[in-house]
Amino acid sequence: DTGCFGGEHVTSASFGKYGDLILRGTTDDIVDPYVSFYISNYRGLHSQSALNAPDYKGMVMRVLPNTADSGSIFELFYYTSDHGFAEGGYSVSAQYNNREEWQYLVFDFTDKPLWSGTIDGFRLEWTLKGGKGAEMAISDMWFFGSAEEALAFAEAQMPEETTAGETTAEESSGAD
Repeated sequence: DTGCFGGEHVTSASFGKYGDLILRGTTDDIVDPYVSFYISNYRGLHSQSALNAPDYKGMVMRVLPNTADSGSIFELFYYTSDHGFAEGGYSVSAQYNNREEWQYLVFDFTDKPLWSGTIDGFRLEWTLKGGKGAEMAISDMWFFGSAEEALAFAEAQMPEETTAGETTAEESSGAD
C-alpha cells in the first residue's frame, strides 16, 4: 500500500495499466462511491515538494471514463492543510462525456473557500449514479496559476474536442 488511496466508500483503486497512471478506479455497488487520493503522499513517493494551494487556481485532469456510467459530472472535493476533510461547499466539478476516450477536465479553484495552505488530497467522485462498474482512469494532473491558463492548456491538448463545457475550435470558427 502506497498510502495514496483511501476513503469510507472506497472503490477499487490502483496504479498501473497506462504507464504512470495515477488512478484506475471501478465503483462497487454502493451509494456515493468515491476514492480519496492523497496527493501529498503521492508527491512524497516521487520526492516532490508540497503544493501551495493559493498558487494554483486551475487544474487539468486527463481522464478516461467507460460507458457504464450514466452520469457525466466529476466532483472533486479538496483537502488542504487548512481544511482536512471533504464536505459540501469545498468542491469543484467538471463535465465529461461518457465515450471511452481520453478527455481533459478543467477545475477552477478561484475564490473557493479554504483553498489555502498546502494541497493534501482530493476526494474523487466520477459518478453520480452509484451502481457497480463505472470506471475512470486518471493519467495526469496539471496545476496552473489561473483557471484561464488551465483551460488554454486543455484546449491545446485536444483542440477538436469539447473541453470543460467550452465549444470546440471548429464550432467557434464556424459560428460567424
